[in-house]
Amino acid sequence: MQTKWQTNYSLLQREHIILRICQAMIVVILLQSIKLTGAPPFYSPISPHTLLLHIANTCVHLLLFVHVLLLLKRKAGKSAKLLLLISFYSYILVACWLWHYNVNLEYYFLLSMFISCYIFDHHEHIALGFTIILQLALFVIMHQQTPIETLSTTIHNTTEEVAYLSGIAQINTWVFGLSCVVCALFVRNILGNNWQQLKEYEATQSRLLRKLFPAQLVPPLLSLLTNDSAKMSSIYNANLPRDDASSMQNCFAMGVVFLDIVDFTTLTSMGHDDSTPLNWQSIYGLFTAYDHAVEAFDAKRIKTNGDQYILLLGFQSEHEPNSTIALQLIKACRQLLSSSTVDIRIGAAFGPITCGVFDPNNPNFDIWGETVIRAARLEKIAQPNQIVVDEALYKATAQYFAYEPPCLHNLKGLGEQSVYPLQSADTKR
Repeated sequence: MQTKWQTNYSLLQREHIILRICQAMIVVILLQSIKLTGAPPFYSPISPHTLLLHIANTCVHLLLFVHVLLLLKRKAGKSAKLLLLISFYSYILVACWLWHYNVNLEYYFLLSMFISCYIFDHHEHIALGFTIILQLALFVIMHQQTPIETLSTTIHNTTEEVAYLSGIAQINTWVFGLSCVVCALFVRNILGNNWQQLKEYEATQSRLLRKLFPAQLVPPLLSLLTNDSAKMSSIYNANLPRDDASSMQNCFAMGVVFLDIVDFTTLTSMGHDDSTPLNWQSIYGLFTAYDHAVEAFDAKRIKTNGDQYILLLGFQSEHEPNSTIALQLIKACRQLLSSSTVDIRIGAAFGPITCGVFDPNNPNFDIWGETVIRAARLEKIAQPNQIVVDEALYKATAQYFAYEPPCLHNLKGLGEQSVYPLQSADTKR
């Protein structure tokens, strides 16, 4: 499913260029129509019949360019591009035919040559080549319409000199036109290479962000990276309404897991076999094993804090029933326990979670709320290789898993609450 950010990004690539060109052509036609009004210094000697044809040409092509805008609004980019080119050619050719003389309108074809390099994709070589050849031919043909008599009366030279200079003028016309073709293709090639490098950089940036943040946060983060810090601060503010920060903040029922390695200090100094210390490589291996153990679930490791492993479950399951998320949470805890090669304690809580990127100057994905605090407190009271859950998670999963009798604990900052240790036996059914 294409996000709003991806749609806007795609529009900027091609359709946005066609949009601006079309708007510019509408402005040009309106400015060109001033000379038909008879206002100074445009005292027109043309006949009323020709004037009506000019007005008709202007009105028809204005409607055509407006239709291009409508096609763009309907996301019909290819049709809009074709209609834009046809309308442009017909407008210039009809205007030249109505004037019955070369009034330097052929230079618009050189302008369109550069424009064409921007509105065709990199794989549309045949269409671009045909368009450029057509534009070059139209420029040369129209430029040669200057009467030789005008050139002769201007320089007051012999017929041979006039013919020679006329030939030179035609050569210059071709050279000028071909030079514009080469320059246009050269600019297109440079911009194409720069565009490709930019896409590769953005792909690398996107891959890195996907490793650090949940997938649905990546598009808005990429978009916001280009904004100023003041604007970013307003968007990241957790006090904004849901509609203004829906991509950055979530507050619905999710599961939180706090995992702690038992006797971590002893293990890192003596090692679990009392001979080899638990070094950073083996710790990394432990946390990697935990990641693999829960990769089948909708789980996201938030961070590690020394010997502590913090996990969020259900971030992408907002529309799933709470019971489904709760069952996945218990299964994930059991997977963590079975995959660990050292003794661990696990505390799990289920409830509303606020999560997202809080500080734009230090963009780290984090979680907040009472549910997070409760999971941390439950981990502290768990025994080695034991999973302790809160009341909400117990009620959602009691019919599927066996629990030990509940006991009351005074959880720091939360008061006295019932906690439920999970038995090591399999599910009830």
